[in-house]
Amino acid sequence: MEDAAIGGGRGGILTPGEKRESVGPSLKDMLKREGFAVGRKHVRTLMDGMGIAAIYRRRNTSAPHPAHKIYPYLLRNLTIDRPNQVWATDLTYIPMKRGFVFLVAILDWATRKVLGIDPHDCGFLRRGAGRCD
Repeated sequence: MEDAAIGGGRGGILTPGEKRESVGPSLKDMLKREGFAVGRKHVRTLMDGMGIAAIYRRRNTSAPHPAHKIYPYLLRNLTIDRPNQVWATDLTYIPMKRGFVFLVAILDWATRKVLGIDPHDCGFLRRGAGRCD
């Protein structure tokens, strides 16, 4: 089997030790066309044994932009021992059957109590249709 055929022309080969995502259906389908009755789990086992894996383009969301300012962590040496000293917020995206909901929560770090929540329905939005106010 040629290296160019592995991955169906959509991916490539990883060397041992590199991170592997999932085995795509294209390799399984290619082997079935060649007369090998294999499933995706068996293909994955074979690829692991050979030390190869499909490669994919991945998002690079962890790298900061060079022009963005890096702010100091102000709570590093602070002892949090009383209520209302430090609050935290959490914004959670919850997919629903028809749209999605953002759930915003405000928490007190000392007491670990939820001070407030606000579910915000954004189900009416479509891509590029506006803001969720």
